[in-house]
Amino acid sequence: MAGQQPQQPQQPQQPQQPQQPVQSQTGRFNRSEQIALGSATVAALGAFLPWVTVSILGRSATVSGIDGDGVFTLVMTVAAGILVLVRSWDRINKIAITGLGVLTAGFAVMYIVDPAFGFEGSGPMAEAAQEALSPGMGLYVTLLGGVGLVVAGVLDRLQGNTATQGQQQYQQPPQH
Repeated sequence: MAGQQPQQPQQPQQPQQPQQPVQSQTGRFNRSEQIALGSATVAALGAFLPWVTVSILGRSATVSGIDGDGVFTLVMTVAAGILVLVRSWDRINKIAITGLGVLTAGFAVMYIVDPAFGFEGSGPMAEAAQEALSPGMGLYVTLLGGVGLVVAGVLDRLQGNTATQGQQQYQQPPQH
């Protein structure tokens, strides 16, 4: 042991790589794309759930979204999912996803506020039926998915503005 110098444990050095957003061409998605895909899936599932419940004389019946305007939200959310999967996450895609999210959420809000929207009929029986309608769970699920699409579309922009402001602060020379 004489003549040997004590060895200090070597710390493994890992090269630091700058963090870059993961591009969809690699098969992996950034956070906004993940939110968009998850939200599109949630909203699409909402189209298959009950959108309207009618209760008359102790009996109730439900109508799922795909039996009415839920077909439109289903098409919009499937289109949003396809856009995320096949296109790069660029400005055009973000605008399209945001627009599809606004339309999807808008349909849901329209039916939540007025479950008889699009219901045609007049007279006392029609009015009684309209009074008996209530929004179903599928509308709220669709609304959640639509709002998620909007969030996914604007998230990078919100984060980008914050990052840009921080970069501008560091790039300015110190004032004395």
